[in-house]
Amino acid sequence: MIKITNLSKKYENNLVLNNVNLNIKKGKTYGLVGENGAGKTTLINCITKVIKDYGGSIQCNFKENLLGFMPQDALLEEETTPEKLLIFFYSLYNKNDKNLLKNIYNALKVAGCYEIKDKKIKTLSHGMKRRIMIAQSILHDPEFIILDEPTSGLDPKVIIEIRNLIKELKNKGKTLFISSHNTKDIEEICDYLIFIDNGIIKKEEEIQDYRGNNLIKITLNGKLKESDISLLNKIKNIEKIKEDNNELLIFIKDKNLLNQTISNIIKNDIEFINIRTGKEIDDIFK
Repeated sequence: MIKITNLSKKYENNLVLNNVNLNIKKGKTYGLVGENGAGKTTLINCITKVIKDYGGSIQCNFKENLLGFMPQDALLEEETTPEKLLIFFYSLYNKNDKNLLKNIYNALKVAGCYEIKDKKIKTLSHGMKRRIMIAQSILHDPEFIILDEPTSGLDPKVIIEIRNLIKELKNKGKTLFISSHNTKDIEEICDYLIFIDNGIIKKEEEIQDYRGNNLIKITLNGKLKESDISLLNKIKNIEKIKEDNNELLIFIKDKNLLNQTISNIIKNDIEFINIRTGKEIDDIFK
């Protein structure tokens, strides 16, 4: 769907993107992670052609008007209504569409904000404004959708609702490119992980492969005793044990013996809060 080759972007002497190469496949969902200043927004701005003066190439095998984009910090016209705002956005794609209102109402319904279509935007919550921007990004039924920080600044209940909305788009076969500091968004929704650091793609792989199943993470209920470590070291399949604050990282030799190893750990009566398996996206920053 999109092939990015040797993409580079420099601001004066600052190289923000350094020979980025990506191949975005149709129907897949990609999660872009990286620290502030890593190059995430610049990469998105190049793909959406907000930035046009870059080195390298970006090849898309779909029409430009079939790209949907939800920016991170869009400033909405506070005195207008969601319906009028979307009429304006829709006119940018289709000047004389007889189904204009039908398509706008459908986008508002999909985004879960149809009921507030006639209210002034200044009266709406941050969560509803995010929904309106999602509606804006899908109202022309695009093939490829970019969502920049879709759950930023939302309360837990709304985050779950927005994630479910994005999952619905995924289930419809849309190609999604999501940038998020909330790594749970990436873990729950995405097929692929892209990690960018100082303008360089450091990792690009399937979420399943990244997470793996040769790591057991235990959240401890207190300090681990020396006797506990001694008991754990006697379990044959354990290769390495590492303590990280109140978390115990246990690396195993044979991932096929994962369940048996967990069972043996539990038998040792170590006081813990929970046990998880596989790496989490947050681990990429450690």
